Amino acid sequence: MIDRLFQTVQAALDKEQKDYLRPLYFNLYLNSSLFTVFNKLLSDVKSNTRKSNWMLDGKNLADYEEHTKQLLEHYLTPTTLTSSEGQFELNSQISLIQDVSKGSVILDKVDIEDFTLLKRNKVSPPTDYSPICSKIGNTLLVAPTTITDIDLYYLRTPFRAKWTFEEVDGKPMFDPTKSDYTDVDAPELLFDELYYSILKQAGVSTREQLVVQSAAQNESQNVQIESKQ
Repeated sequence: MIDRLFQTVQAALDKEQKDYLRPLYFNLYLNSSLFTVFNKLLSDVKSNTRKSNWMLDGKNLADYEEHTKQLLEHYLTPTTLTSSEGQFELNSQISLIQDVSKGSVILDKVDIEDFTLLKRNKVSPPTDYSPICSKIGNTLLVAPTTITDIDLYYLRTPFRAKWTFEEVDGKPMFDPTKSDYTDVDAPELLFDELYYSILKQAGVSTREQLVVQSAAQNESQNVQIESKQ
């Protein structure tokens, strides 16, 4: 996807007879757009959940909440963690914890205040059959401490993309064989959103209002179409 994005952006800038977008800036704009779109998906899930609760969502192809969830599933990652202290170190890429389980038992996710109170409860403390967990920074606290391994499902943040190239006659030519090459970590359906976002940033950086307005107009049209679904 990354080379198609690069070529499409360059074609749009060339059509407007604007400056060539250098690979360094393309990579910067792409990664900025990637994280913006990812955060928007998280926000859309919350927004469309409220619509669903009020029965304002559509069905089947018009179920925008379900579409958003499916896009986010691209970043849903399973892993198994072990610890003997009840403290499990988390990957720094974890954006949101979906589920925590021990075998067939689901751990109840609570905030740190409730975790502390429940852990100290002498009448009905957490057990292997009713465990709890709480996240602090990059550490997941689990009670009881007899649980030494857990299965974790989490949403990771996107991997940073990098369009790599080789200079040929003074021009950069796409070279995916470079060791630091990384394709766009996003579903294909997000291509247009990424494209318009990159194009808008390129227009802002070169102070070309025509490019900015064109990208913003097309982006707005996409949003309107989605809101009607």
